[in-house]
Amino acid sequence: MSEATKTGGPAFPHQACPTVTYNGMTLRDWFAGQALVGYRSCPNWQGDMQEVAADCYNQADAMIAARGEA
Repeated sequence: MSEATKTGGPAFPHQACPTVTYNGMTLRDWFAGQALVGYRSCPNWQGDMQEVAADCYNQADAMIAARGEA
């Protein structure tokens, strides 16, 4: 499995000039961050951050896998 398959590739690639490409964060990181926003949107949210972070990346992995099935 390639690294791009595992991470979804770059989330926001940008070609600065013909010889320089900035890849930025991976799509996996972007998806995990969006999952975290969902957790944190609850005003009474409390939780173990290590567990939440692991769950956010599990959700991101599931989203990447679902993209491959489409």
